[in-house]
Amino acid sequence: MLRNNSAADFSQYVAQYSDDKNKFWVSWLQMPEEFEKVAFALNKNEFSEPFFSPQGIHIVKVLDSKSIPPFREMRGELIRRLTNRYKTAPISDPVVVKLKKEYQFVSYEENVSELIRQGQTDRVLFKIGEKSYSGQDFLLFSKNHPRELNLQYHDFVVKSLLDYEDERLEQKYPDFKYLMTEYRDGILISEISNREVWGDHLDDEAELEEFFRTHKKDYYWPTPKFRGIVVMSQQKKPLKLIKKAIKKRDFDEWETSLKEKLTPEQLLNVQYELGLFASGENKYVDYFIFKKEKDVPLGPFPYVNVWGEKIKGPEKYEDMRGPVMFDYQLFLEQEWVKKLRSKGKVEINQEVLKTVNNH
Repeated sequence: MLRNNSAADFSQYVAQYSDDKNKFWVSWLQMPEEFEKVAFALNKNEFSEPFFSPQGIHIVKVLDSKSIPPFREMRGELIRRLTNRYKTAPISDPVVVKLKKEYQFVSYEENVSELIRQGQTDRVLFKIGEKSYSGQDFLLFSKNHPRELNLQYHDFVVKSLLDYEDERLEQKYPDFKYLMTEYRDGILISEISNREVWGDHLDDEAELEEFFRTHKKDYYWPTPKFRGIVVMSQQKKPLKLIKKAIKKRDFDEWETSLKEKLTPEQLLNVQYELGLFASGENKYVDYFIFKKEKDVPLGPFPYVNVWGEKIKGPEKYEDMRGPVMFDYQLFLEQEWVKKLRSKGKVEINQEVLKTVNNH
C-alpha cells in the first residue's frame, strides 16, 4: 500500500483517506489494546502496516515519544482510564500486572465464578497483601458503577489495587510522605485563608475601589492610554446615531445606549470595539489618537470614527484589576498575620526546623 515505506506516501494517504488528520499524543489505556500493541512497538518516524481495532482500520506513524510520569502523578488518570476500558479479557494492563505481583494478589476463582454466575456471593473474591475483598465489598462498589457484571468486576479489581497502592505511597516513597504533608498543610492554610482572610473581599467591588483610591499613587502606566470606542460602519448614518447615543453618558453606559439607539438592521452593518487601549493595540486608535499610523486600510467598513479620551494613568481599579487584586490580597494576609501575632507569641523550634530544611 505504501510504496517504499516513504514518509511522502504516508502523508499523501493521510490527506486522502484518513478520518482523523490531526496529530495527537497517545498514552497507555487511552486507546484499544490492539492499537497500543502496534503503536508502542514502533520507533520514532516508523509507521505500521494497516491493522484493525474496534475503532476501525489504522495506519500509525510515531512522530515523537516521551517518558511516562511517576505512578503517583498519574494515579487519578489511571483509575479513570482503567475503569473505562470496555473489555472482558483477563486483565493484562502493565500497571495492574505490576501491582498484582508486588502486592501478592490472590484470586479465588471458584468464588469469582459464583459471583459471575449468580450475581452475588458473600465469599472472599481476592486478597491484596493481607487484605481480603468479599462479595459484599463488590456489592457496595457495583451500586455506584452500573455496568455489565464482568466489566464491573474488572473495574472493582483495578480500583482495589490502585487504592491499596495509594494507601502505601507514603511508606514506599519517603519524599512523597513529606510532599503529601506539605500538600495537606497547604490545603489547610488555603482553607483558613479563604475563610478568615479572602472570603468575599476579593469580589467586593467597593472594597477594591477603596483600596485603589487609597494607594492610587502606586499604580501608573509608562505611557498614556485611550479609553473609548472604535466604530466601523458600512454607512455614515450609524456613526451619527452612536455619537448622539453616547453623548453625556458615562463610559460604562455607552454599549447599552448605542444598542438602544440603533435598530437590529443597523447593528448588523456596524462593528465596534470598546475598552482601554494602549499604543499599538488598535490600528484605528493608533491613527486617530496616538498619530502613529500614516494610513489604515478600511476594508468592507469604510466609515470609521473614534470617541473617548486619552488618560495619563489608571482612574479606577478596573483599569489595573489584576495588580490591584493581587496587592489587596497581600494586604489582607498581612493584616491577618498582625492580628494573629497580637493574640499569641510565636516560637520556632530550631531543631525541628533543621530537619524540615533537610527535606
